[in-house]
Amino acid sequence: ANGDTKMSLRVWSPTAGIPVRLKVEASNDPTISVETEATVTLAEQWQTLTFDFANQATGTEAINFSRSYNKASVFFNFGTTGAASGEQTYYWDDMAFGEIVQEEQVISFPAISDKTLGEPPFDLNATSTSGLAISYSSDNDNVSISAGVATLVNPGKTTITARQSGNLAFFPATPVSQSFCINPSRPVISVSGQGTDEVTLTSSSGTGNQWYLDGEAISGATGASIAISTFGTYTVQVTIDECVSEISEETTLIVNSLRAQQIRELSVFPNPVETFLHLRGLTGPIGYSEIVDMAGRSTTIFFSELDNGYQADVSRLSPGIYLLRLQQGNKNYSLKIIKK
Repeated sequence: ANGDTKMSLRVWSPTAGIPVRLKVEASNDPTISVETEATVTLAEQWQTLTFDFANQATGTEAINFSRSYNKASVFFNFGTTGAASGEQTYYWDDMAFGEIVQEEQVISFPAISDKTLGEPPFDLNATSTSGLAISYSSDNDNVSISAGVATLVNPGKTTITARQSGNLAFFPATPVSQSFCINPSRPVISVSGQGTDEVTLTSSSGTGNQWYLDGEAISGATGASIAISTFGTYTVQVTIDECVSEISEETTLIVNSLRAQQIRELSVFPNPVETFLHLRGLTGPIGYSEIVDMAGRSTTIFFSELDNGYQADVSRLSPGIYLLRLQQGNKNYSLKIIKK
């Protein structure tokens, strides 16, 4: 229209500060043209530029409303050669007449609770005040994201960012990020060399392990496997990027004729215990039994035989962690208990 000198264009550039030139001309006569420029201010984000042909580029003709301009061309980083700028990719969209007045938009992205590897995929529930669709990205390969659904892939810390690039009506929103832990799966212990003097425990996790004996961390025992030199109750826990697994099930080893064996049948319950401790998995009389606290002090404990096991009164014990030691025949047993 006569007197209307402005056009708007949405652009995406890998770098900020570059000029974008817009040229309009007569499609049947390239000598009839007018050119103007606007500058990109945002890198790697969509933004809307306004071009005013009343401020024509230096060395080009002024707009003449008696002429017809029916062809438009866009030139990114105008005036810089490809050799100087290197290979770059630019995008443009939504060319329109006039100056577009855009509104701000704000993203709401709820916090993501910590997860455990193996849990099912979950929805990412970010929204924008514009009502426009949200896009997501992750800072690593611990999750994969498709159609707003995140799937857990690897354990460790992860940050997911929600973005909305805007359109002619809305400015791009400020991205919002949420960080969370993908805790490792609960490790599983396998035992090799049972019945020999060379027993090895192996964690199902190849990295991040910490081994425990009777509830105490074993100094330097952080490999996938550990060679056993002391009988007792072993566990392992996995930590990746400060994301911690549930501790493994207990594996209890005994010494039988100087050879280590895994206890599969012996159990104590309830554990933690408050009054009466029950023992199952043994038959016949118990040779001796004692409770050892974490300071190494030993107290004799007496089990009475029941129809389906044994029972001991531990109500007088102070709250804490104890090692229950038992002997039956030529077998010695060591079990961790917790007194409430």
